[in-house]
Amino acid sequence: MKQTNDVKSGTVSSAVTTPMVKSRQARNNNWLNLRRVKGQWWKGQIETPVGGEKTFCVFSAPEWGYRAAFKTLDTYWHKHNCRTLGQIIARWAPPTENNVEAYTSAIEGLTFIGRNELLAPPSINQRYLKIVEAMCRVESGQAAVPEDVRHGYDLYISSLYE
Repeated sequence: MKQTNDVKSGTVSSAVTTPMVKSRQARNNNWLNLRRVKGQWWKGQIETPVGGEKTFCVFSAPEWGYRAAFKTLDTYWHKHNCRTLGQIIARWAPPTENNVEAYTSAIEGLTFIGRNELLAPPSINQRYLKIVEAMCRVESGQAAVPEDVRHGYDLYISSLYE
């Protein structure tokens, strides 16, 4: 039996370990579960076949999914005034779908960034690399590949100058 801790819902459960099946996040190259939004098309996002993914974005490679996450966090900072970890998580993982307290506590523990600590914008603050890595862990239950997150951050930074 394998015990799992679901920080999004705050539950702990036991399950029989089954053969590895590629997770939805892995299939979609979207480790942070960015939702599809009508009229929004991300660089690196790809169409899905008929009958395919309808809820979440699908990217051609993980770094494009991470780039979209960094762009989203940039929008949170500039447009929605999300300047702390607590504000970011409350917007990213709304209480209608998540245990925001458990989610925020998990990110604090993984990043050593306090929920009320003021953050500079993502474009000049590489601490967002650790935030995104931690969010990946919470969203998918798996550790992020740091090189993919870094590549996504670099794509995000280069997009600021396009």
